[in-house]
Amino acid sequence: MENFSQVYRIGTARSYGGRAYSIFVKAEFKDGRLSISGVEGPTHGGNCIGACGQIDMHLKPEDVTPAPGWTTDSIARLLAIWDKWHLNDMKAGCEHQDEAWDVTKKIMVTKFGWTTEYHQLSKKAQEGKLSAEEYTTFAEIAKRVYAATIETDRPAYNTQEVDALLTEGWIKVDKTEEKATGWVRESEHPEGLLSKACEVCGHKYGHSWLKREVPEEVLQELKDFPKTDREPAWV
Repeated sequence: MENFSQVYRIGTARSYGGRAYSIFVKAEFKDGRLSISGVEGPTHGGNCIGACGQIDMHLKPEDVTPAPGWTTDSIARLLAIWDKWHLNDMKAGCEHQDEAWDVTKKIMVTKFGWTTEYHQLSKKAQEGKLSAEEYTTFAEIAKRVYAATIETDRPAYNTQEVDALLTEGWIKVDKTEEKATGWVRESEHPEGLLSKACEVCGHKYGHSWLKREVPEEVLQELKDFPKTDREPAWV
């Protein structure tokens, strides 16, 4: 399909203060690449009442009062196209992974650190205050501690070894962080998907950008959606 650029006013919403504003979306297809962005209540000063950019991440069709020609269902359809085809030349996963995996699922990732006891033992080792037998024991502990806290692919979850080190008092929980599975390696968490290979085609998620051609019928849908009935300050 030929290149096109289209602006929609999908409807209105209200700010927390009760102020009504219009929601505009721009879809641009150029040289095989689809880009979609939006703005909530753009102002002539270059600001906006709500958010701008990838507003599809929080926008809910049921929270929008549809503009003329739009319905809750058609807004939902636009958001579905946006989610699946935006930047179609920069996909982290293959089609099989997109269909089978939930790369947005949130999991808790833990960072482990050294306890005071381990720091003290390490200091004694550096100062030569350990016997040969004690140093041999420390060296084995150090390998285990480094594997759980320093190494690149250290586990960010409670493996049997991590639990043992916690119980023995050599490591502690420094902090926990909620992250999407698509940003976590399987070596860091059992549910991590980053770098995991597709069972069908072998593509490793996030290792390279893949391009997927946007179907003609999807592009036609975008062209057929009602054009904006108001001129936005910017979009």
